[in-house]
Amino acid sequence: MIRWSDKIIKSGKIFPGVKDLLQKNNIDIDGVIEVFNDGIEQGTLLKIFDTYNPEIDLVIWTYLPRKRDFNNQMVVLIGHHIDCTANNMWTDNVKSRVFTQPKAIDLHNEVRNYIVDEIVSRLDKRIVFRKDGN
Repeated sequence: MIRWSDKIIKSGKIFPGVKDLLQKNNIDIDGVIEVFNDGIEQGTLLKIFDTYNPEIDLVIWTYLPRKRDFNNQMVVLIGHHIDCTANNMWTDNVKSRVFTQPKAIDLHNEVRNYIVDEIVSRLDKRIVFRKDGN
């Protein structure tokens, strides 16, 4: 049996929340969720891509850092496919943002909302807003 680490499980719970919030707002995107682990850091990433133009893309990494100051702390990095290495890690030029909250649910909501805001603002002209809900 495969057993995911708690870091992968906790960081992976962000993206279903992102998907649900996007769907509630009738925002349609194409993407895949994958795992990364380099022996030091481990978590999940979302690769968003445009099926008609592969140059339009976004990659979002989330993870609980190995050395964190606070238990409920998560790092989010946002880049492009060119910033993603063969083992799903990021290159040095990707900027990160650290989130810290006393409660896990508050951390989850803050990170989820940040990611949704970034997706909408960065891909605003490429997002299909569906009026029919399908």
